[in-house]
Amino acid sequence: MANTTYQELYQRVLLRLGNLASDGRALLAAKEAVNTAHKAIARVQDFDELLVLDTTNAATVASTKTYHLEDDWGLTRPKDLLTVRYMDGNNSRKLTRLTARELDEKIPYVEGLGEQKPRWYIRRGNSVELIPVPDEAKDVYVYYSQWPKVLTEDSDTTSYSDLDDVIIALGTEIALAVLEGTHADWDARARAYLASAVKDNRSRPDRTWVARPFEVAPGVTGEPWKDPFVKSYP
Repeated sequence: MANTTYQELYQRVLLRLGNLASDGRALLAAKEAVNTAHKAIARVQDFDELLVLDTTNAATVASTKTYHLEDDWGLTRPKDLLTVRYMDGNNSRKLTRLTARELDEKIPYVEGLGEQKPRWYIRRGNSVELIPVPDEAKDVYVYYSQWPKVLTEDSDTTSYSDLDDVIIALGTEIALAVLEGTHADWDARARAYLASAVKDNRSRPDRTWVARPFEVAPGVTGEPWKDPFVKSYP
């Protein structure tokens, strides 16, 4: 079954505006409210419809450390990077994400590591920096969440399945606020509306969450003395 169209969503918001629907601004308010509701929902929960595993677009370039997520790696409306894997046959590895503080403290001069297979990455806005600088061209598999697409045409369909009630309820609140010149924390309102939907999304009968034990083994072997995160080596 196809997802609900933009026209169906904003018309159902208009229906709930009552007498305010006759305001000349009501149609614009309803249209804006639907898109605002979509984005607020995305901030609260990454639903499956907006999770993407890209195995075809992203790749490294020899001697290049920084890549734009859209222009260089071809990701679509990237929101959060969940996993980044450097693919090199049996030497493939999942890259570890660093914070800016960790990078500045441990590896202030990235080029000092030379060029080799990357082991870490840091995100800066819509770009990522791979560390160390890659020494060759290899595919990168990126599992990430997307922002919902902005609906513009009446025939555009929502990115979400079975969330029409949440979109319409939240959209109605937003449209009323636009018409009345008020505002609220839409992320908090989306969280309240999504309480049951999120609970259902996390309690699937075919998925069992298993706690991982504490691991004492090092994540990378070979030359630990070159690892800035290894504090001592026997």
